Amino acid sequence: MRFGSYELLALLGKGGMARVFRAVRSGPHGFSKEVALKVLDPTATATADQIAGLTDEARLGGLLRHQNIVSTDELGQVGPYYYIAMELVEGWPLDALLDVHRERETPVPRMVILDVLIAICTGLAYAHELAGPDGKPLHLVHRDMKPGNVMLSRRGEVKVMDFGIAKATTNLYMTQEQTTRGTPLFMSPEQVMGKALDCRSDLFALGGVIHELVALRPTFAGNDVVPVLRAVLSVEIDEATERIQAAFPQILPIFLRCMQQEPEARYPDARAMRRDLEALRRRFDTGISLGRWVRQMATTLSVPQNGDLGNALPGGLALPQRPTSVEDLDIISLPQDAVESVFVMPLGPESESHATPVDQTPSETNEPKALPSRIDLSRKASARPQRPARNSAPSRKPRTTATKPPTWQRRAARRAAWKRLIILGFAGVGAIFLGTFAPGRWGQVSQSLWNRLIGWIGPFLGL
Repeated sequence: MRFGSYELLALLGKGGMARVFRAVRSGPHGFSKEVALKVLDPTATATADQIAGLTDEARLGGLLRHQNIVSTDELGQVGPYYYIAMELVEGWPLDALLDVHRERETPVPRMVILDVLIAICTGLAYAHELAGPDGKPLHLVHRDMKPGNVMLSRRGEVKVMDFGIAKATTNLYMTQEQTTRGTPLFMSPEQVMGKALDCRSDLFALGGVIHELVALRPTFAGNDVVPVLRAVLSVEIDEATERIQAAFPQILPIFLRCMQQEPEARYPDARAMRRDLEALRRRFDTGISLGRWVRQMATTLSVPQNGDLGNALPGGLALPQRPTSVEDLDIISLPQDAVESVFVMPLGPESESHATPVDQTPSETNEPKALPSRIDLSRKASARPQRPARNSAPSRKPRTTATKPPTWQRRAARRAAWKRLIILGFAGVGAIFLGTFAPGRWGQVSQSLWNRLIGWIGPFLGL
């Protein structure tokens, strides 16, 4: 099928807003080049803001030239359809290879896990440190690191792709309000809250990739978006830690450092994480190579055949049915005020716009009944005035009630309080001990307090 200056050969994959085709572009004197052509549904580029966002994706892709990143060649338009021509990788996304292991119930070889992670870190380090034509750092953050956005070629090459929601300081399209965008299962806590992101947010997501490579299942399990995002906020990884400890204990310290709640406690950058992975890999100097592993998997993976375009243009780009589980949500977009309302986080005084009317019926709440592939929870109750019932008394101003913090938040607050008390206790004991070496009145008081302390805890310690 002809599509502008391209000929569509086969359908490679499809998502909520786009389809990717193997395509070829021909030129004079027998020139031809095969590419992966990402064709967007017209509804994904219906507004000027969406077109500007697509332009950002193409501009960033054009700047990214690295052996571990899928490059972008062209942004164009054919009729109502915008497209991006990208480097064609002869292979499969990482999640397709993991599906084979899930079906066989066999673990991924450890050497393969380390080789994949090292290559991803190499690509991310390049992207995070990328500078623009003027030499100024772009401070680029991928924001959607997951197995589905990692391509593996037949030769064992690893390439990060889909910087479609990447954030850089040079973006032409910047939302006026803070938003949370990304895949729920691989978001960082600060990403969920719509805070400023840096490269360490991608490293948190890469910790989730580590767990899926080792355990063949998501780090934060669940079928609903809100419980999953709550688990991300509180970094509930006890079960994930146990699974990695049982399957690949040597990689557990790297996983735990990636999954720290505070960005300051994670790796400072992808290069530091790669150094630890390379040091671990040197301990596993034997095993199946990455290229051989992909070739073995290839025998069970489907290969698109030329001429198989599925439901091609234009009807084939219709929007899919609404997803029913969190795994079906490729990307979500949550405005910051909606995040605060959903999670009842202590971010400041609550305003009336966050309160829920007591007499509001379930059908009139903010939460949508079904979640589309890009959900927008910015609508508030105040933006949707309720119509009074016929023959009813004049409507009164809705009353509000104080929102009781959920159980998970109270547990987190108690843990934080106990942690502070323990730290203060150790600090106090240390100060008393050091004071015993001081001369004068302070030394005498400290010595007296130390003797009393030893006399009190001595029996418990068998002294």
